[in-house]
Amino acid sequence: MRTVLSLLALCLAPAALHAQAGAHTDILTGRVTDLTGKPVADAQVGATSLGSGLTRSFTTDTEGRYRIFFPETARQYVVQVKRMGFAPTQRTITRHTNYPEQMTIDLQLGGAPLAL
Repeated sequence: MRTVLSLLALCLAPAALHAQAGAHTDILTGRVTDLTGKPVADAQVGATSLGSGLTRSFTTDTEGRYRIFFPETARQYVVQVKRMGFAPTQRTITRHTNYPEQMTIDLQLGGAPLAL
């Protein structure tokens, strides 16, 4: 009986740890495009928690997509995107619940890419 309980505890421990690790995680996702709607690859997307000042960043993929994980549930985030040749864009996001959320924040860069 003791062996069965030990095995059961070992099987359940990773699931409990995973649930606990993700219990207070916000996920900010979105897509960065230019003024014509084309995806902007290699843009730097940064998000800062206005509560703790913690900043996380991500570089967009070829489709202009990004995903940022936060180990907290801040009331507000400031999301900024930059890329050489474009005017930077910034938005403040306010959460509507007290629970971890996946927030989709699509951003559009102003200006046109510069050709050299």
